[in-house]
Amino acid sequence: MDRKSRKYSAHFMMWLNSYKEPTVFVQDIVATIFFQSDWYEISKEMYENLFHQTEDIKFLFRYSSCLFRLGDTEGCLNTLKLAEKKVRENASIEDLQLLTFAYLDAMEYEKALEYAYQTFKYGEKNPDVWRAYFWQFVEITQILEKPKQEHVNAFHKVMKEFHETFPEEEKLFEQFQAIENGQLSKHFLSKLESLQTSQKEVEKLFIKYRMPLQIFCDLTKEKPYLLWGYVASQRKLHFWAYETGNIEEVQKGLQCVLSSKNILCDLFSILTLDYLGLLEHLSKEFRVYIFQEQFSSLFFEHSQLKLSRYKGLTSISYANGRIIAHEWTSKEVEESLAKMEKLIKWINENGRKVGKAFINPSNKQEKNFLDDQLQLCKDSLFTMMVDSFIVNKYAKSQYEINTFSVVDFVNYLLLKGVLDKETYYETIGKLIMIGYRYITAKADVFIYFLRKNQFNLEEEVEWLFRYLREEEVNREYVFSIVLEILDWLSKEQTENVEQLLEYLCDVLVGEEKKIEWLDKLFLLCDKVFKGNDEYLKRLKKVLEKKITGE
Repeated sequence: MDRKSRKYSAHFMMWLNSYKEPTVFVQDIVATIFFQSDWYEISKEMYENLFHQTEDIKFLFRYSSCLFRLGDTEGCLNTLKLAEKKVRENASIEDLQLLTFAYLDAMEYEKALEYAYQTFKYGEKNPDVWRAYFWQFVEITQILEKPKQEHVNAFHKVMKEFHETFPEEEKLFEQFQAIENGQLSKHFLSKLESLQTSQKEVEKLFIKYRMPLQIFCDLTKEKPYLLWGYVASQRKLHFWAYETGNIEEVQKGLQCVLSSKNILCDLFSILTLDYLGLLEHLSKEFRVYIFQEQFSSLFFEHSQLKLSRYKGLTSISYANGRIIAHEWTSKEVEESLAKMEKLIKWINENGRKVGKAFINPSNKQEKNFLDDQLQLCKDSLFTMMVDSFIVNKYAKSQYEINTFSVVDFVNYLLLKGVLDKETYYETIGKLIMIGYRYITAKADVFIYFLRKNQFNLEEEVEWLFRYLREEEVNREYVFSIVLEILDWLSKEQTENVEQLLEYLCDVLVGEEKKIEWLDKLFLLCDKVFKGNDEYLKRLKKVLEKKITGE
């Protein structure tokens, strides 16, 4: 346990130590409080000590449960193997479920299904146990081709008798005919369309209110790694790091980085830094903390994805009257797993996981997802790294906490000389391409990518310049960028100069087709490009063509 975690837990420890010899009962209460608040590093140590004091198997299981939630699957399995015989003699649902999850993550599917079945037998009066067995059987048998007959029989029993046994429970699954007369049934298509519509409605809210990604994740119930990739690849979805990207926002963010030592990192910011290859710099500059709940969601996503490593993944969606199939080969799944495993390893080696804040209910009646993290930052003197200007405002107004974004950290690395200019341009360009808004990048960034791509206007260049076309981006800023690029282009020797000029004119007018900006450029041409008659002639020709709409 690190010093900050010990300091944060000090008020509980002081109370515990006020007893000359605290009883097992008292120690168990305190350990449980930490466990239920996601402070697994602290509760792990306490449960280990309790097991040594009492040799009670329940503490060994709670210890292994902490290890599992901290991402130490190997340690969890080794602990469970010590306790497996006693579990068979005197098991609880929690113990059996833990064995199921641990063996599932370790890809020991026969054992995982066996303990899922034992859990079902033990909790036959519990609808959640029936529900869990149903989905675990479905997942595991995707890989385990010949399950035992007793496991199959139990699955059929769940399918047939769930609603009859638990009539007040929500249906376990909905059964309907997908194919009618050799075609997809209308009912099946309407279900797909309904799911797609619901997803689009949430996306509209995300865009309208410029939500933090964690809220978007909670609303869509998506897995964090998958959601980050989805947002990064969608043209209309963004990471709202800055409200406007003005100089004041940028300076405040940089000042915050400069004054920070201990930082609580939002998982989505860590995913971005991993994509940029900058995680090693984060751990060199700061003492890094990560919210346990976010780490757990990533770890469980990784565990679930392991089930598809051999067969790949397939999903379908419905849009514009068409069925769209999405497929990920086993190789693609393996690549994603490798990236996730590398990231989880980095977090385990460089980050410290922290649980929920102990918020006094009398001080705050209702909590949202941010309050636990921000109260923790306030109590522990953490700064928060999160790519959301909304969170930044809320943190300052409600908790007097400062936050900074990935963009601020990248600016800091340039200031410190860790990144050279070209690497900085590459990094800022990538952030813009994956949807970071609003970054007031210099013309040098756009020129760098034009030169890097040999003036090819596809792929990277198109993704980057698409930013300047957006309606919300300040047109004065866009005008200054385009003017600088035109000035640079006038000194370059390139064959497709007219194509580039036309492209830059289209960028300048933006999505709203504001021709007045072309008029403004036309009026400045003679002054800016005086002495370069051939280039000036070409530019004016393109401008006249665009202005008249030819």
